Amino acid sequence: MTDAIRASLFATCIVDQFYPEVGESTARVLDRLG
Repeated sequence: MTDAIRASLFATCIVDQFYPEVGESTARVLDRLG
C-alpha cells in the first residue's frame, strides 16, 4: 500500500486582492482531486 500525496494551498494577500478567482478555482481543483 502506498501513502497518499498531500498538497496544501497557501493563498497570499496578493491572491486575495488581485486574483481571488484563481485561489477559489485552485481550492476547488484540489478538493476534487481528494
